[in-house]
Amino acid sequence: MATTPAFAANPPYAGRGLVSPTANLLTSAPGASGQVTIYPGAATGCRIKQIDLVMLAVGLVGDIIIWAFDGTNYWNVDTFSVTTLMGPGRPYSRRYSALFLNPAATAETLTCTSTVASQPAEMNVYAASF
Repeated sequence: MATTPAFAANPPYAGRGLVSPTANLLTSAPGASGQVTIYPGAATGCRIKQIDLVMLAVGLVGDIIIWAFDGTNYWNVDTFSVTTLMGPGRPYSRRYSALFLNPAATAETLTCTSTVASQPAEMNVYAASF
C-alpha cells in the first residue's frame, strides 16, 4: 500500500471568476468585452474535471458561455443556460471526462461571457495538471 496519496504530485487546481456585468452576445469568439478568465491553465497542461455555476442571486434568463483560449483562438467549450428558477447558493455542476487544456508557451485558459448584463453568478473550475 502506498504511503502517500497518488494525487500528491499533481494536486487539483481551482479557478474562479465572477461573471462580468457586461453582456457579450458574440457566439463564435467572445472578443474582449465582458470576458472573464475563470481558469488560468497550467504550463504542463491540465484536465478540467468540473465547472460549477453558482448563482449569487436569482438568475436572469440568458446563457453563460465557457471559452477555451490558446493565446490566439477561442473555441466554445460549453454553455450554461440560466433561468429565473435558479436561486442563489446552489452549484449547478457539469463534469467532464475528456476536457483538456494543452500546454503551450502561454498555457490555454478558460474564460466566460454572459449574454445578459449583470448576471449575478460566479464560475468555479476544478482541474488537475498532467
